[in-house]
Amino acid sequence: MGKPSLKSRKSSRIRKKNRKFRMIKELKKKEEVSDLQIQMQDFKKTVFDTGENILNNVEQCSRENNNLVEWLKLYDKQMKDYEKEIYNLYLRLYFSPQSSQQPPYQQPHQPQQHQPQSPTFSSLADYFKVKNNRLYFIFLFFFKSLAGLLGFASR
Repeated sequence: MGKPSLKSRKSSRIRKKNRKFRMIKELKKKEEVSDLQIQMQDFKKTVFDTGENILNNVEQCSRENNNLVEWLKLYDKQMKDYEKEIYNLYLRLYFSPQSSQQPPYQQPHQPQQHQPQSPTFSSLADYFKVKNNRLYFIFLFFFKSLAGLLGFASR
C-alpha cells in the first residue's frame, strides 16, 4: 500500500493535535478541581478550628461571669447580714436607757475624759436619717473594697 494522501495526513495531524489540546484541557480542569477540593478542605478545617476557639472563649467567659455572679451573691448576702446587724444594733442603742450607756472599751484605771456620747434621737425619723447616712458610708467603703478586689482602679 502506498502513502496516505496529503490531505489525509494533514487532517490526521490536526485531529491528533486537537486530541492533545482536549486532553491537556481535561487534565487542567481535573487539576483545578482537585486544587479547589484541597482548598475547600483547608477552609473547612480552618472554620472548624476557629469555631472551636470561639466556643472555648465563650465557655471561658461564661464561667467567669458565673463566678462573678456567685461572688456578687455572696457579697449581697453579707451586705444584707450586715444591714440586719446594724439595724439591730441601732434599735438596741435607741431603746437602751441613757444612764447605762458606757463605752465597753473604757478601762477603769484611766482618768475620765470627755467621751462623745451616743446620739439621742427625739424620734424614729431622726434615728433613720442617721442610720441611712452611716449605711451610705458603709456601702461606699464596701464597694470601694469590692472594686479593689476585682481589680477596678478608682479614679
